[in-house]
Amino acid sequence: MWKMDVTKKVLEAIQRHRSDGCLPNAPISPRSLMYTYGTDEEFWEIVADLEKEFGITFDGDEVMDMGEMTVRSFIELVVKKVEKQKGDQGV
Repeated sequence: MWKMDVTKKVLEAIQRHRSDGCLPNAPISPRSLMYTYGTDEEFWEIVADLEKEFGITFDGDEVMDMGEMTVRSFIELVVKKVEKQKGDQGV
């Protein structure tokens, strides 16, 4: 269940910071590359939101590679980070 919550929060962060010029509520495709929805500047904003939301951290290489990931791959990365963080806290 928590994975769906993480997925929802990731999609909300992408939606909030997207700069693709689509209508504000246009659906985000899990198969699209992250570059479809923004540039490195927007990615840093998305990452900042997610780090604050979940208490996770991204390294610079992950952010620099983010644009070439699909949305689905990025969500999976965030889920793994949250899962690791939960495990580190013994939750």
